[in-house]
Order: sequence, then C-alpha cells, then structure tokens
Amino acid sequence: MLGSILVYGLFAWGCVEGLRRPWAGLVLFYSFVVLEPTWNWRWAIDTTFPYQKYMAGCVLLGLFLNGCRRAKVTGNTYRALACLVAFVGIGYLSTLQTLSLEFSLEYMDYIWKIAVMAVLTVWLVDTPKKLLILVWAVIICQGYNAYQINLQYFQDGFCRYAVNGWGTRGDNNTYSIFTVPVMALSAAMAVYGKDVWWRMAASVIMVMQMHVLMLLESRGTMIGGLIVAFVLAVTVAKTTRGWRLLGLALFAGVLLA
Repeated sequence: MLGSILVYGLFAWGCVEGLRRPWAGLVLFYSFVVLEPTWNWRWAIDTTFPYQKYMAGCVLLGLFLNGCRRAKVTGNTYRALACLVAFVGIGYLSTLQTLSLEFSLEYMDYIWKIAVMAVLTVWLVDTPKKLLILVWAVIICQGYNAYQINLQYFQDGFCRYAVNGWGTRGDNNTYSIFTVPVMALSAAMAVYGKDVWWRMAASVIMVMQMHVLMLLESRGTMIGGLIVAFVLAVTVAKTTRGWRLLGLALFAGVLLA
C-alpha cells in the first residue's frame, strides 16, 4: 500500500510540476528513473505503465506553456549539444546498413530519448541552486538502491543482483556503470557540502556505493571506482576535511574489500 502511494504520488507530483515548473518536473523525472519504482515496488504497482514517458511529456509541454524560457546555450555547451545531436544522426544513418533493423531501431529508440532529456537538462537546470537540487535528488535516490542491495546481501549472505541482474537496467554490469558517476557525485558532496549533516549523509551513501561495486562483481566498474578514487585524491582540497575524507574512504574501502 505504501509503495503504491509513494510511486503514484511521485508520478503525479512529477507530472504537475512538469507543467508548472519544468525544471522541477525534470528533477522529479530523474528521481523516478534513478529510484527504479517498477523494480523496488514491482509487487504493488503496474510495471507496464509508461510512467517516464508521461513525466517527460509533461516537462516538454510545460516548457512550451511557460513560453519556452530556457538557459542560453553558448560556447562549449553549444558544441557539446551539437555533437550529441550529430551522434544520434550518425546512429540512424548506420541503421541503413544494419544486419538487424529491429534491434538497431530498438537501440536508437533509447538513444534519441536520452538525447532529448540531456538537452532539456542543459536548458532547464540553469542556476547552481537547481543543479545542486538535481544532484542531491540523484544521490539520495541511488543511495536508497545502494542501501537495499547492501541490506539484501547482509541478510542472505549473497548478492542476488549479481546473479539475476538489477531492475530494468539490465545486468549487474549495466547498473554498476550507472553507480560509478553517482558515487563520484556523492564524494564531491561529502567534501564540499555546506552543511555537516549533508556531508555525513553523502559519506554514508558513498560507502554503500563502494560496496555495491564490489557486490555486483563487475570488474570493469571496480577499476572505474578506483579511477574515481584517484581523481578524488588528486583534486580534493588538501584541507583537514579533505584529508579526513580520504583517510576514511581508504579505511572503508579496505574494510569492505
């Protein structure tokens, strides 16, 4: 019952905010995608309903209803978006010589939707405050997933997500790839968060994410996690807080391994 209230409430909230304030609707869309309600609460909701499609549609419609107000794109941002659009175009051109048109078009159906949401993100998340809200939404929702994966492991003694895949994101490798950049965001907030309680929350989530990479047994993303740790060690401000975080991260990593 609580799962149904949470999922349908988040869905309705996202649709309404998408029409009223497109940037807020976009944040709720990302929260929905990252939280994976159709997996976490699959027994309580209709898992075939296209929740994300309606939420994204409301954001697009809200953009037009609000006069298409968006951030001005210039310089490197413009070139990056141009490269993204070009990539999608090249992808569709490549389908002209594909050996399996059905599978290629299915792949491109994902790609163009991802590209549209990426462009909307650049347009709508136009202030540091909005960006910070989006970052924390992604960290918290992914942190919930990390908590559930850790909880299942400590309760049962093995990680079933490494055996049967995770949610609708594919196998353990796919979800591990998604975990690495969010773990980097958690590390950044653990160092540079303005409030001590938020820094502590980000640190706890980062440790759970570190363990998730180990539990999901994806060797490539374990290497990716080590690269994130290296970048963090090089770029973090060498203050007392920075050294403390590096020391705790190293201790936690060794302990979990």
